[in-house]
Amino acid sequence: MSAVEIESKAQLVRRAPAARRWWIVAAVLLLIAALLSAKLWFVYQRAQAVRADVRAIQSLAGTPITP
Repeated sequence: MSAVEIESKAQLVRRAPAARRWWIVAAVLLLIAALLSAKLWFVYQRAQAVRADVRAIQSLAGTPITP
């Protein structure tokens, strides 16, 4: 083995943890984004349900009561 081959292998070994760390960070960020978007979707659905309930109450309040 020449000194160039040994040096290039050493550089490759040093780069491997950095590349692995990049993938771990990317995976964690993707997981956080997915969880946050799911949470926001549930909040949006609840807001839509509240809006529908308010419209139903408003329509009932606007109609006269018949005996």
